[in-house]
Amino acid sequence: MTDQVKTTSTVSESIKKQIGDAWRAHRQGQHDTALNIFRQVLKQEADNVDALYGLGLVQKTSGDNTHARETFSRLQDLLKELQAQEDAGSPGRYFMLNNMVRQQLRLLG
Repeated sequence: MTDQVKTTSTVSESIKKQIGDAWRAHRQGQHDTALNIFRQVLKQEADNVDALYGLGLVQKTSGDNTHARETFSRLQDLLKELQAQEDAGSPGRYFMLNNMVRQQLRLLG
């Protein structure tokens, strides 16, 4: 069991690093690199909300509005499920991220 916990922890740290690398690439205008890294993360964790949000923003920045809309819509559906699990009296991370996604979808039309 200890090995399993270590493996999960290591994967999580690896994914956090990859997401950080993707955001750095995006900020530096290396959109293809950012897209590839976000996609790699999503191959490992298909429902990673941070990678989905990043992917959607990079797609939007790159002018790929169709795929950005699809990514944000997928993320919005996932966030609705996750938000339902949050304490209704104390909205948190998923509530805020869902608001950000709605804003991006409005901007995309």
